[in-house]
Amino acid sequence: MRLLDLFCGCGGASTGYSQAGLEIAVAVDNNEAAIASHRANHRSTEHLIMDLSNPEDLVSMFSRREFDVVHGSPPCPHFSQDNNKRDPEEGMKLIRSFEQVVQDLEPRWWIMENVRPVLKHIDGFYPKKRVLNAADYGVPQIRHRAFCGNYPDPRPTHASRPQTTLDGCQLEKWISVREALGAPCVIDTGRDWRPDGTHQVQDGEEPSPTLSTTGGQFHLVEKEDLKLWTGGGSIHSDTNRAKLRSLDEPSFAVTATVPGRLMQPVEGLLEQPARCITATRASGMIGRQLSPEECLILQGFPSDYWMFGNKTERYAQIGNAVAPPVAKAIGLAILEAGWESIL
Repeated sequence: MRLLDLFCGCGGASTGYSQAGLEIAVAVDNNEAAIASHRANHRSTEHLIMDLSNPEDLVSMFSRREFDVVHGSPPCPHFSQDNNKRDPEEGMKLIRSFEQVVQDLEPRWWIMENVRPVLKHIDGFYPKKRVLNAADYGVPQIRHRAFCGNYPDPRPTHASRPQTTLDGCQLEKWISVREALGAPCVIDTGRDWRPDGTHQVQDGEEPSPTLSTTGGQFHLVEKEDLKLWTGGGSIHSDTNRAKLRSLDEPSFAVTATVPGRLMQPVEGLLEQPARCITATRASGMIGRQLSPEECLILQGFPSDYWMFGNKTERYAQIGNAVAPPVAKAIGLAILEAGWESIL
């Protein structure tokens, strides 16, 4: 089956569908760094750098029913709850472009992926609206995303605990951060990193391995009891303390703008100079930022996936991507449904 991937980014959806056995015929995006990443990993795919705000330009290049599947992941910032300047009406413009391509090219199956709040704004054009958790498909990350369109339901492979479904399928336990990264540490999303991915430097010395005083996004109750922290807001907030998570659970959702951090306890940190700021000194922790390669693994990409662009661009590409195992599960369901209908 031939697939057209719209707003393809670095290739999360394409990777999953390709793993399932679909042919990624054409991939479209207007981000050159993302297209470079996609091209490096999907060499047989035709790549188009296009602005999809005018879908007619794309539609004119292809014939009706030339593609069996159309997938699209229109940009989500205007629907994100974390964006104080979000404008759903503006965000819907590119979703309408996706819908126009589907109407004009008439694929047999089509899927639009986005953040959950989009469900409040889309209409009856979508016969199916599902929120899928990437952890249920073997991704070491709790990541809820809306998948809307016309496609068969994918079959989960994992659950919060091992279990057998009513139809006899065996589900494995969710994959944890510790299993995925082999890291005896803690992940934190403090915001004390420059946009280019480098450390903040304090007092003209070597880059400090601590959180910034402006970040305030770090708290551990027991330093011996390593936890996963999703960050955000005051460390004294009961709501934020509730975000503490064991390292033996899946990661928080990987985002495009706030890479996580690996933290570990250090003996004697409380006696170190005052440049080790209060929040970190109180917990006895130092750490480093997650690398793009580690974020790739938490998103379910192959560990040898090629990425292009500067560090900030790579983090953005990874955080914006569809988790490949979810797309693979949808692709397998499509192939199964397709063969059943032919027979």
